[in-house]
Amino acid sequence: MDTNKYCYPLGGLSIATGIGSEIRARLGRLIERLLFWAERAAQRRQLAQLEDRMLKDVGLNRADAFRESGKWFWQD
Repeated sequence: MDTNKYCYPLGGLSIATGIGSEIRARLGRLIERLLFWAERAAQRRQLAQLEDRMLKDVGLNRADAFRESGKWFWQD
């Protein structure tokens, strides 16, 4: 059976390989985004637990910390 019958050249790659690499790239970006969001959520939880003197050290007050920690993980 001729395997080239189902794979058409696409810049030195078969279409199947090109599609597979695109899926892997998109999946990689999705995983990176999910990890970023998880880290952001953890940082916001930690921020909410800081004492007032620690917040003052980083230039924030309780209201700033409350506002930031109240955001959803995907919000900037």
